[in-house]
Amino acid sequence: MQKLTLMLSALLALAGVLRGADAQTVRIGVQTGIGYLPLQVMVEQRLLEKHAAQKGLQDVRAELVSFANGNAMNDALLAGAVQYASGGVSTFLALWNKAEGASDVRGAGALLAMPMYLNTRNPAVKSIRDFTEKDRIGVAGIKVSYQAMLIQMAAAKEFGPANSHRLDPLTVTVSNPNGVLALSNPTSDINTHFTPPPFAYWELRTPGVHTVLKSYDILGGAATLNQAWTTVRFRNEQRALHDAFWAALQEATRAINDDKRRAAETYLKHSGDKKSTVAEILQLLQDPEIQYSVVPNRVMVVAEFLTRVGSLKRKASSWRDFYFEEVQALPGS
Repeated sequence: MQKLTLMLSALLALAGVLRGADAQTVRIGVQTGIGYLPLQVMVEQRLLEKHAAQKGLQDVRAELVSFANGNAMNDALLAGAVQYASGGVSTFLALWNKAEGASDVRGAGALLAMPMYLNTRNPAVKSIRDFTEKDRIGVAGIKVSYQAMLIQMAAAKEFGPANSHRLDPLTVTVSNPNGVLALSNPTSDINTHFTPPPFAYWELRTPGVHTVLKSYDILGGAATLNQAWTTVRFRNEQRALHDAFWAALQEATRAINDDKRRAAETYLKHSGDKKSTVAEILQLLQDPEIQYSVVPNRVMVVAEFLTRVGSLKRKASSWRDFYFEEVQALPGS
């Protein structure tokens, strides 16, 4: 996997060179899921192009680049192969922690608050206290993914701060689609999966699968799941283009909230999701627990936990330390 990640990053960097130093093509890294909908809407409705033109920038084009995981995306961002990355808060914080100096990064705005579901087909598991060495919990990446961190937070609350890694040996890496397949297969070693909608909803259609807890239970309420970020250097060198991105992100968020049916259609067009219908995605978007907003929410709760367990060495006094000035002006947390 590590070799594949390095190869992908190298190819993306080479692609950027071969296509020329075309800074007007803004490449935005995404993964799978409804959490990237604002960026899909931005591209579908050509909102970056619109706001760039208003700032006198011609021939700007936004392009989505898909990644299998956040580490590969961050490598591509630092290599200059993409101009923006997106994903879970903990993935961003890990990069912020280590990418100081010329590689320094900041958050460019939240994408949405959405709960993650810890689903299991083990009828004996009613709370995280019930997991045993026979259980296997699928997460996007062991120890470092947002799901893995949430399990650590849950363990710290249940067993005490010194035991935050108690459930780590039970976690295994699995993609969201493969996690869904695992829970529907009684012979799979993976009998539990921590995942967002719509994958969580698909799992709950399987007889015997139930939810142990949600991420909101761990974080104390609605919390930002995904956000976008870029390097300080890119923003400084391409300030007008970054301002256009910020304006486009805000408009894309408003567009989702104003016309959720159109947003559902955009998701199905760009995501490759063949299992869902427009009606099903529309129902998901109408879930009051799923909130599309550029305002970061409960990011500091995550940062404080990562600092306590030693994952964040770089100190932050406020959630605003992670974001650019235009985001700092928002009522975040």
